[in-house]
Amino acid sequence: IESFNVVIPDTVVTIYNRAFYYNDKITKLVLGKNVEHIGNLAFTGCTKLSTITFNDKLKSIGQAAFKDCDFTSIKLPETVQSLSDLCFAFNYNLDYCYIGKNCMEFGRNIFSEVLYPALMMQRKIQIHPVQSSTCGLSDYNAQDSIRAP
Repeated sequence: IESFNVVIPDTVVTIYNRAFYYNDKITKLVLGKNVEHIGNLAFTGCTKLSTITFNDKLKSIGQAAFKDCDFTSIKLPETVQSLSDLCFAFNYNLDYCYIGKNCMEFGRNIFSEVLYPALMMQRKIQIHPVQSSTCGLSDYNAQDSIRAP
């Protein structure tokens, strides 16, 4: 099998820690309508995972849940309240990420190794203005590239 899509059933509420850890065959992920929590390291190392369809109930994304994937764009639903440490780290091709105003808990280095200072100005991270320093983006001294929704 070269690659495949994963569709999480509607009966699932939590995707557990390491559920698809280092599965390099997944290219697309569709969350079932009742998934509220994505566990730590759930999709870490899914290096071909480039597309995700979120639902309108997702509340939290665990530590390093999508570390070392291949996203170019992420639009989180407004229901997301918490992003844990390193949740989108090492997504080298990430050019766009939308984080809504309801997300108030940010772990450390959620975009580690993604937002290099030299490249930051070319990327668009949409985040509520109050949250920008909380999620560590101010460390990059490139606030001009942060766009409020």
